[in-house]
Amino acid sequence: MRRRPSSFALALAAGAALGLMSAQVRAQVGPQTPVPPRTAPDQPAPSQPGAAQPGTAQPSPSQPGPAQPAPSRPFGGATVPTTQSSTRPGANGTHGITTQPGGGLSLNFKDATIESVLDELSEKAGFIVIKQVPRLEGRVTLVSKQPVKPDEAIPLLNSVLRNAGYAAVQQGRVLKVNSIDKIKRANVPVHTGSNPKEIADTDELITQVIPLKGADAMQLKQDLTPLMSADADFTANASSNALIITDTSSNIKRIVEIVASLDTSVADAAEVTGVGQEPKPEL
Repeated sequence: MRRRPSSFALALAAGAALGLMSAQVRAQVGPQTPVPPRTAPDQPAPSQPGAAQPGTAQPSPSQPGPAQPAPSRPFGGATVPTTQSSTRPGANGTHGITTQPGGGLSLNFKDATIESVLDELSEKAGFIVIKQVPRLEGRVTLVSKQPVKPDEAIPLLNSVLRNAGYAAVQQGRVLKVNSIDKIKRANVPVHTGSNPKEIADTDELITQVIPLKGADAMQLKQDLTPLMSADADFTANASSNALIITDTSSNIKRIVEIVASLDTSVADAAEVTGVGQEPKPEL
């Protein structure tokens, strides 16, 4: 008679079979990632005095104030200042020339370009400016607190242009600007006379013809040449016994004062020599 297996033996056999089946399933599916255990949500710590609260942005101690707009930069990376010196024409809407009642002009150019000065003279005084050089180099300072007439502004302009090697010649409303060397041979004003009181004491470029009464023009030219300015053109005409000078009006005025004194002395000496002499009998 065959013995039945006990329940314990059946349980062992079933467990072994289940274990074998589980091992086969794991081999087919592969290792599985363990699921981390769920943790309870973090509880907020009790607030401390001065501590940052959730949802509120706290400024950093080193954080700067509101950002300021950066200055604009043109092409090339050079910084453009937000303001410019108001002493230059056109800076911040100011001008170097201010018109006054009655047509006067107040001049206020400080370290201004020659180009800007001429442009404002054309705009405010109505001059037609002809620049006879490709480019006018240099800066000038020209200030007149008291109003001046447009015609009075040109000699003042020549005073500062001369330092830069330029000169301006006015012909009505036309103002021609060129280098001193070239403008001396242009259409500069020509005056005739030997009275220094009639010659203006300005830096306007002119030509002066000085007729002589008793002095010899050729000899006087040699004597006066060392006294002439470096920019002057000086010649003498023997047939008319006259001196011809092209220079600033103020320089010519000084030379004419010397010429008038010398010429008067020679003429007086000639008259004294002739006093008391009997006329020679005619043959």
